[in-house]
Amino acid sequence: MTAATRWIAAYFLTSLSLLAGCASKPADRVPVSTSRHAVMTAAHLSPGVPPDSDAVRQQLRQATGIAADAVRAIDAARKVSVENISNADTIGFKACVPFFEDGGKIHLRRDLGDGSLDSTGGNLDASIFGAGFFIVRIKKSDGSRITRYTRAGNFAVNASGKLLLNQGNGYELDPPITLPPAATQITIDHDGSVRYVTAASGVKSEAGQLKLAMFPSPDQLSLVDGMFVETEGSGPPLRTFPGEDGSGQIFSGFLEHSNVDVNKETARLRYLNEWRNALLLALGIHG
Repeated sequence: MTAATRWIAAYFLTSLSLLAGCASKPADRVPVSTSRHAVMTAAHLSPGVPPDSDAVRQQLRQATGIAADAVRAIDAARKVSVENISNADTIGFKACVPFFEDGGKIHLRRDLGDGSLDSTGGNLDASIFGAGFFIVRIKKSDGSRITRYTRAGNFAVNASGKLLLNQGNGYELDPPITLPPAATQITIDHDGSVRYVTAASGVKSEAGQLKLAMFPSPDQLSLVDGMFVETEGSGPPLRTFPGEDGSGQIFSGFLEHSNVDVNKETARLRYLNEWRNALLLALGIHG
């Protein structure tokens, strides 16, 4: 029993250290002193204590419970890595990172590091060089519309002349921007101004200007169906124009890749699986 307890403690501590290290920087790691103390107490049993004593049984139950919590935390972290890998080719996707509060409780945050820029040459492709998010309105099945946020800037013009985010059935910008039927040479400027030329005038006209959203804590945004959603943790959005309030300028002809490091996520998932299997073995669970 003592050996089993030590196995549980050792694997739990290593697992928790690994998971806490999922944050992008060492400074992001959160202390887990309470769990560490509980496990170390269970692992370092006094040699003079009989292995079938009530004290040993109590400490073993404690270590086993903590290890079971660790397995659940590992499963949550594995799910995060799988989601990240599956979205590695999603335009504007931001990787999710698990981290831990004292006691081993798992929380998630978004890694808002920039993804690489892909030069598409498309006049309606746009990326944000800054911290802002494009604002779109999504139509629900009941006809109502909800606001969502994205770093994806693959736009298109529909048959009605509306500039839409080219995802799903086309998501309308907020505020909406509409171009005339004869519009040609459509461009998106650094400040988000959408300009066009008509054969009748032959001069540049402005159809509207993109707005961007800024959040006090954007790493706390939630992701629903590929779109970012405001949460209590993220705080309410500040709507501003590109180039203002640190929102960033617009670069036309580029799309931002996801910032997922596939090699890192694959390695993390492999180690998570190894630690999970080791913990289950320590718990006497197979398969």
